[in-house]
Amino acid sequence: MNARTPTFTTLRSTFCQALAVALCASALTACDDAEVIDETENLISPKGQEITALPVFEYKGSAVTPEQAEALAAALKLPINALNKEGLIDENGAIRFMDEARFLHIPTKSVPFQGAEDEEKNEVSGEAPALDFAALEALKVLPDEEAIGLSKEILGAVDLGIPGAKAVVSHASLELRDVNDKPILDRAIDTTVHHEQFLAGLPLTGSGAKVKLVFDGEGKVAQLTYARPVLEKTGSVAIVPQSSAAELCAESLAAESLQGAVKYSAKLIYDVPADAKVGATILPSYACSGTQEVDGQVVELRESVIPAVLDQPKATISVTPGPGALIASAEVDGGVAPYTYEWIREGGDRALSPEEAAAEQIEYAVTSREPVDAVRETLRLVVTDANGVRTEARADALVPAPVWSAPQTPRVGGVRDAGAEWVGSCGGLGGSQNNAGGFVNKMTADGVNVRFNFGNFSAWERDFRDDDFGGNDDSYVDNTDFVFYTGHANGDGFTFCGENDDTFLRFDEARWGNDHDLEWLVIAACGPLQETSGGRSWADRWGPAFDRLHLLMAYATVSRDNTTEGRKLATYMTKSSPLDVHRAWIQTATDVQPSSVTYAVMGVIGQGFTFPNLGERFWGHGSVGADVPASDVIGYWRIAGAS
Repeated sequence: MNARTPTFTTLRSTFCQALAVALCASALTACDDAEVIDETENLISPKGQEITALPVFEYKGSAVTPEQAEALAAALKLPINALNKEGLIDENGAIRFMDEARFLHIPTKSVPFQGAEDEEKNEVSGEAPALDFAALEALKVLPDEEAIGLSKEILGAVDLGIPGAKAVVSHASLELRDVNDKPILDRAIDTTVHHEQFLAGLPLTGSGAKVKLVFDGEGKVAQLTYARPVLEKTGSVAIVPQSSAAELCAESLAAESLQGAVKYSAKLIYDVPADAKVGATILPSYACSGTQEVDGQVVELRESVIPAVLDQPKATISVTPGPGALIASAEVDGGVAPYTYEWIREGGDRALSPEEAAAEQIEYAVTSREPVDAVRETLRLVVTDANGVRTEARADALVPAPVWSAPQTPRVGGVRDAGAEWVGSCGGLGGSQNNAGGFVNKMTADGVNVRFNFGNFSAWERDFRDDDFGGNDDSYVDNTDFVFYTGHANGDGFTFCGENDDTFLRFDEARWGNDHDLEWLVIAACGPLQETSGGRSWADRWGPAFDRLHLLMAYATVSRDNTTEGRKLATYMTKSSPLDVHRAWIQTATDVQPSSVTYAVMGVIGQGFTFPNLGERFWGHGSVGADVPASDVIGYWRIAGAS
């Protein structure tokens, strides 16, 4: 980057080739035949020495041309793209394609169905999809080696092969269990090949550097993502050594609710966001992960990406409280100007708008979820410099006479409504506010009534807990059609910063849909649909929470903090040619998460092995399946696969 950064010893192409060979040793992985990318320095330091500097790159654009995309579509005879009827290339220059008829196809047949009352107290009758066991038994799954070879052939034919990539094979699965947790079925339903990319010997991750092909049993492409950046080395930069990486993670993700209870780990990567602009600097980064103890539970923290550079900006906040209002301004020293700002409230019942949050100085009204004389307002400021290096500052102020925000009134039948709750900076997550905000904004644009958007200490556990267990979900979560949560989780539940009533919602405290409203719930966190947790299966844990709930959408592994899940999900559900709800979530996971992250969707099995809510769309965008009360549920299904 400049002459003052220290130099470091490097091993060049011979080591890169050896590394590529070593990475291909796994039985389920294979490297492309082309050589490793030239002109990139290897990052392995001499034995016994830590890495002190790494290369810096400039983003030059997407490696995909419109001509290549057209040739690919023609060669594969692709049908109309369910993601974008106009073509294969998205607004960021990546290929994103889905054949909705083939992707995650589960054979069903229509059967007569008598459902329970819907939210307007009307009896639901008609037909519902029932699992076709004979067709499912005959469903082919493409063998691993054939899928690897086919993916290379497809990409190579249009000059989209990836030098030095590692091909990793996995399979999405359909699993069924009855209400007594007895296994009914567990089988693969597709074959997925990820071509994992590397840069200067490190993993190259991010939505802007992802290649994924999903094949059905006939070898047809059911889903395709091709995001490959063109990068040019511009210099090198001093980095925080790996021995101090966990400390960097702790400092960068500092959060009051996590202090003293977190163990961090870090790995070196390069990361390219989907919306990277030409000329953007791509720095070496640490992918920070860890565990937190919450109410006796060990919770996996969402992974966060932090630039690994030594020259980090520092920020301070000055605050001026007034009656029911607060003024705050930012000061920044160090790093590289210009800076961008993101203000985050850790209290109140309203997140700042994107316009408010992006200003150097802000002024806003302070509200409270309960009637009080004064409220302690906590502000967190995230500053990002021109190189993408981020720092945070925090300030508290006692604000007199806050405006009381009364509880939500009961829902009105037939009204499309939604809500969002999120754990953000109070839990060390810088992306959550904008993540939930994107969901809220897109749903609002579709005419949906957003009943609440509570973040940090205003997001309460009892909003999700059933009223039979002392909660008030009947006024919040079960008073809406669709709820989006993002934060931290494990297989047994998910977390909150404020103790209202506590900081962890367990699976056995939830009964969703029994107030005749909630159909769809997203938990964008590290779970909670893990295969097993505490010796109990996903169905045994979360099945009893379904009482007219249609779908629970989440992850089954550690996932990465981001700002775009909510916006993408809402967009896919409400666009002019909308996706059904479960595919909208899975495509969102594909667009946003690394390939190591497992997406998961769970639903109920009704009488006659019906799947009433498989393939339904959000209200106003297609048919919606029937509510199934707990008394009519005979089992549960789960679809899970690599993002």
